[in-house]
Amino acid sequence: MQRGDLGSNLGRRFRDAVQRQRRLIATLTAIAVIGALAAFISLQLNARSGPAGPPPMDLPAPSHSQLPAIGSSAWATTAPEAAPANCRRARLAGSAGAWIESYLDDDIKNQDLVADEAKAIGLVDFDWVSVASPTNLARTDSFDPSLATELTAAAAASPCGQRFVTMADNDPSLSHSSDVRLMAEILTKPAVREEHVAAVAALMASQPDATGLTVDYEFGLPQTLSDLAIDEQIAGWRGLSLDTAVNQLSDDYTELIRELAVAMHRQHRTLRVAALVRASDDVEAATSDLAPYLLDYGAIADYADQIVLEAYDFHYTTGNPGPIAPFSDVAGVLGYVHSYGVPWTKLAMGIPLYAYDWQVNNQGDIAVSASGQVIPATTMTVTQVASDRKHWHQAATENGETEYTYTKVGHAHIVWDAASALSAETAWLKHNYPGVGVDIWRIGNADPSASALAVKVLGS
Repeated sequence: MQRGDLGSNLGRRFRDAVQRQRRLIATLTAIAVIGALAAFISLQLNARSGPAGPPPMDLPAPSHSQLPAIGSSAWATTAPEAAPANCRRARLAGSAGAWIESYLDDDIKNQDLVADEAKAIGLVDFDWVSVASPTNLARTDSFDPSLATELTAAAAASPCGQRFVTMADNDPSLSHSSDVRLMAEILTKPAVREEHVAAVAALMASQPDATGLTVDYEFGLPQTLSDLAIDEQIAGWRGLSLDTAVNQLSDDYTELIRELAVAMHRQHRTLRVAALVRASDDVEAATSDLAPYLLDYGAIADYADQIVLEAYDFHYTTGNPGPIAPFSDVAGVLGYVHSYGVPWTKLAMGIPLYAYDWQVNNQGDIAVSASGQVIPATTMTVTQVASDRKHWHQAATENGETEYTYTKVGHAHIVWDAASALSAETAWLKHNYPGVGVDIWRIGNADPSASALAVKVLGS
């Protein structure tokens, strides 16, 4: 058969087949059109930002998790009040915010500044609650205005803003060893952990204006080998190596974050984790500062909506004077945490808004007392620095931080003011790490100088 004849025969057969199956083809075409239209409508609906809904992340499917399933159904699931319909869906990626504490420059004569702060700053986080026991979540400062009062004021001033509640393990009624025991119970005993998560869920469910929770559990994590021994005793562990014990506590910490994330996401709230930082995984070289090694940043990022890195105090109160948050050290922390596979958009940097005042010896090193004890530096607020710096000599600047020197009662002092670097560090982060958020630590609800600085920099 010639090629032309073959083509003619095939064409005739195709036309005959089409005529016989005309009804079936019409039906299938109609189904395809309806399906395409439905898919288009679905995409349009999903693209719209509703006033309320699940957080902007998906939890890993249970089948993909190496952790046991959560069996509790007793956690409160009440969602926050829906934002006004004209609000865009809030995003944590690249957000700018500040922690608010009431006891900074606390003065009943001062006006409460929360409404002004919330109006200018997109994200405010109230550091109001501490863990006194697994089920007792107490007001950190009994003289605070109520949490509900401040959240309501913030919501009224900025209905579309993000409002977080920080849960910290630094209750003033507890000694350090008591705090370590408390956190050991929560971390290593599943039943206690579940009771604790239920208590956190209940507290958050009672705050209709809170859009999310920030977990700041660090003070009760083991710092030293003696602290670690307390954890091992409560957990009933015997004969574990340092690496094994720390890894086990790391898994327990991750499980706590996972359960808190599930509890918050069931309420359609977001979860942030304030995270201690480190520069390596060599726990053997850090037996006096073990706590940061409990954080598996990659695993935490699987569950938390944002990790706020506490990348400051590179020069601290009991060490020699120096800048509090040098850019090179901050960059090192960001790169290290990112190496765990944490997306830049899931990270925020804590920026210090305070100063340290060290008493120093003739060499400029931290001074010691007559008994040989180090004299810790004094922490100063922005308001205090503004009042005192007129009596100081400006000695140097580094990455925007300012060094001052002065002498008092025959003793030399060096002050490093990190607050003076707020604008510079914020701009540096936004330029070099555009997806990374900024979180100021810290302003007060009655702290006029710090509040004014935060509003000026973040509000712009």
